[in-house]
Amino acid sequence: MILTASERCGRQGDHRVEAGGCDLQEPIGDCPRGSGDDVVVPVGGPAVVAGQRGVPGVAWFVTELGQCHEGQRHQVESLLAVRRARLRASRAWSATTSSGAIPATSPSAMAAARTMDGWLARRSRSGGRGSAPEPDRRPGSRPRTGAAARGRASARIAVDLHVSVDTVRKWRGRFATRGLDGLKDLPRSGRPRRITAAERAAICALACQLPTTTGVPLARWSGPELAAELTKAGLARPISPSSVLRILAEHPIKSWQYRSWIFPRDPGFAARAAVILDLYQGFYQGKPLGPGDRIVSVDAKPSIQARGRRHPTGPPRRGQPMRVEHEYQRNGALALLAALDVHTGTVPAAATPPTTGIAHFMDLMSQVMSQEPYASAPRVFVIVDNGSDHRGKKAARWLRAAWPNAIMIHTPVHASWLNMIEIFFSIVQKKVISPNDFASLNDLAATLLGFTSRYNQTARPFNWKYTKADLAQTLERISAREQPQETPSLPQAA
Repeated sequence: MILTASERCGRQGDHRVEAGGCDLQEPIGDCPRGSGDDVVVPVGGPAVVAGQRGVPGVAWFVTELGQCHEGQRHQVESLLAVRRARLRASRAWSATTSSGAIPATSPSAMAAARTMDGWLARRSRSGGRGSAPEPDRRPGSRPRTGAAARGRASARIAVDLHVSVDTVRKWRGRFATRGLDGLKDLPRSGRPRRITAAERAAICALACQLPTTTGVPLARWSGPELAAELTKAGLARPISPSSVLRILAEHPIKSWQYRSWIFPRDPGFAARAAVILDLYQGFYQGKPLGPGDRIVSVDAKPSIQARGRRHPTGPPRRGQPMRVEHEYQRNGALALLAALDVHTGTVPAAATPPTTGIAHFMDLMSQVMSQEPYASAPRVFVIVDNGSDHRGKKAARWLRAAWPNAIMIHTPVHASWLNMIEIFFSIVQKKVISPNDFASLNDLAATLLGFTSRYNQTARPFNWKYTKADLAQTLERISAREQPQETPSLPQAA
């Protein structure tokens, strides 16, 4: 109830303005009739001085004339609703503790209340969802002191834990009725799990074996094949392929996929690869590179075919991609030789000879070394793979004889991925060659060289992150595959 200016107190001395005639009243403001007087309203609970229990500054709800504006009226009504909710929760808690089942100040009651407080906090962080409570283990958080055990109102707990008052009432009621068991999940509807834990383990164990080791003439396991083999071998009851795939996805295991890899057969793989990785980090033979030293990555992309489609390629349209005729006519092939500056990311030289060879390689290097800054650089490190046009020490001697400041560095066998020019070739493949529709070799060569010039206008150095530490981890992981692995035994069905 909200007081108006017409409601006055007729008592003398300790003046109080009362409303409703209820003995349980709460002061919420100053009386306009004199000092020390209060304006009180019934809340159905014990009197509480304004400003306590987290409700500071309530006195300003009443104006000097004892009148309330419409907005202040809603605020006072909200305050009364919160107070009534606190009183009901306090009475419910008092009834629980006074029954003697759980003393309000006992350690078990305090621990139980802290458990409930922490669980309510987790429900607030999860948007009101959650199941059985667990102790609050947030690092650095201050443990709850048992707000419910101290008789704190549900509204106050709801504000502190950022949950609704109904949520606090619900779980305090369940706790008051059944104790900690009341905070556990109730039995849920739905069919229990039909696939046992042993059968799930058998599915994963069989999927992690090659089919040939089990005598099945397959290259890879699929969902239906796994389901059929499990039933045939008696490892599980009849199970659907979708259930098998769902169980494998939980781990995850994808037995129908495969990935190719190459075992390093170069005995000096680590040492030779470390030289290139050090160069990418700015070191050579343990010393930093000089300010004028340059690094050039060189390689060839051979046998690029010029395929002329039998019908013109259609441009993309709304809701339809570019259309390319499947059948084509071969108009010859050529090679793309290119050199990449590791420091700048540009391609200083490129050529499209009909094939690869030492002569074409030396012509490309002549284009590079005849221009600055390579011609006057103290050292130019030329990183190449083990292709036939620049393989071995003979090619290194030819390069050094032609340009004394050039130092050829070979990658290990099967390690062309260490050569940074391969990144540029992958860009060419995606942006220029595919889907490959060229009427002639001249058209193909002009397009490749034109793209190189266009690329240099916006080129940036590649951010190479693979280091010697990563190489050591890779080699250790590959070496572990050489160790004989025990075939896991399949669990029997329950």
